[in-house]
Amino acid sequence: MKTIFNLFGILFIPFLASAQTEKQSIVLLEEVSNLTYTTFNTEHQITSETFYEVTSAFNTLNGKKAVLMANEKPLEDPVNTTYNSIEQDASGMTLKIRNIIPAFMFDSYSNMQINLASGDFQVPLNFRKDQQLSNLTLKISASITPITHTIEYKLKERRVVKKETVNTPAGTFECLVIESKTHFLPKSDKDGISKQWFAPGIGLIKQVHYDEDGTMTGMTLLTGINTSEVSSGFAQN
Repeated sequence: MKTIFNLFGILFIPFLASAQTEKQSIVLLEEVSNLTYTTFNTEHQITSETFYEVTSAFNTLNGKKAVLMANEKPLEDPVNTTYNSIEQDASGMTLKIRNIIPAFMFDSYSNMQINLASGDFQVPLNFRKDQQLSNLTLKISASITPITHTIEYKLKERRVVKKETVNTPAGTFECLVIESKTHFLPKSDKDGISKQWFAPGIGLIKQVHYDEDGTMTGMTLLTGINTSEVSSGFAQN
């Protein structure tokens, strides 16, 4: 019996070592202090810029989680600060962050504070072409004191399309591309298709939304990454 137990122990140790190695290999916003996302309208004009400060990062049971504080430009007169998070484990990423809101909404509600009110955005990390993903329902708040509008944002028929290298002002990233059909409540003429590029360890790199006629309604792009602290607490790009 002791021999069998020892044999089991010998076989089990590599498994533990493998699991620990896999967990240790998870890199999420490592040494990143600031991220900048820019949204553009159909004329490629900037409609908003959001600076995310990585305020903390810590290990979870299965991976890592980072907390980010978001402020809109200009920094001298920031609107309401919001806290966001990105979590990553061996299977994928979970995003609770306002940059997954379609870019056209920052233009449509330019006089209001736009935030992700609830809902988790899940992304796999392993590439499997045409992999079908679960539908998502997110709630977006558009508020101007004391009024708050809630928009329901549905992403249906989500699927992994391909892997692609994306060049941005923030750098070059190897991304997983995901396409979804979108639907808004209240009903919007912007229902259509979302195309998103995600990079392990970073999150969203690029997002383009098209209406039902195939016309681009707006784009979100990662435009800055800073790996050192600056006096304002935000990256200056």
